[in-house]
Amino acid sequence: MKNDNLKLAIQKDGRLTEDAVIFLRSAGLQFENYKQKLFSSCRNFPLEIVYVRDDDIPDYVATGAVDLGIVGQNLINETKP
Repeated sequence: MKNDNLKLAIQKDGRLTEDAVIFLRSAGLQFENYKQKLFSSCRNFPLEIVYVRDDDIPDYVATGAVDLGIVGQNLINETKP
C-alpha cells in the first residue's frame, strides 16, 4: 500500500460494513471482494480501502495511518476528548 492513493478505513465486520461497501459501490468505485482482504485497491479511482476493527478507525485517522474513515455516530461520541 505504499503509494499516494487516498486511504479509507472501514469496519471489517459489523453492522456498518455492508452499508459502507454499498455506499462506495453506488458512488461508482470498483474494488475487490472485501471479505477475504485486509485492504482493496480501487480499480477506477486512486483509493485504498483498509478493513479494520471499528474501534481502531479514529486512531488510524488521528495518526495519519489513513486519510478518512467511516464509523457510526456512537463511536464518534465515545472518542471525543
